[in-house]
Amino acid sequence: MSLPSAFGRHLRWWRTHRGQSQLALAGAAEISQRHLSFLESGRTAPSRDMVLRLALVRKVPVEPNGPVLTIHFRKGDTSLRLFTTIATLGTAHDVTLQEIRIESFFPADGESAAVMRAWA
Repeated sequence: MSLPSAFGRHLRWWRTHRGQSQLALAGAAEISQRHLSFLESGRTAPSRDMVLRLALVRKVPVEPNGPVLTIHFRKGDTSLRLFTTIATLGTAHDVTLQEIRIESFFPADGESAAVMRAWA
């Protein structure tokens, strides 16, 4: 059995700190209790999507590996807080591909996620 990852320890702490069972959190995140148990114990590594899903469900601050710039957009009654990632495509032999960058925006809080889901 592997040792809990930093993610698993933090997830368990937030869950117990807020008095929530694994079953309740798993149901809210629409995953199995077994998968949540594996995430907390370090038996399974979380995907980026899973980290964001659990953070949004629990309203837990996202803990990235580096600094994050949160962008706040407002227009009328709509307010969005987003963070961005940039992926660079390419290989060592293809200069053209090395110039392609894809920027993606993700909700930084539950309210922004709800607005974006409503727009989808």
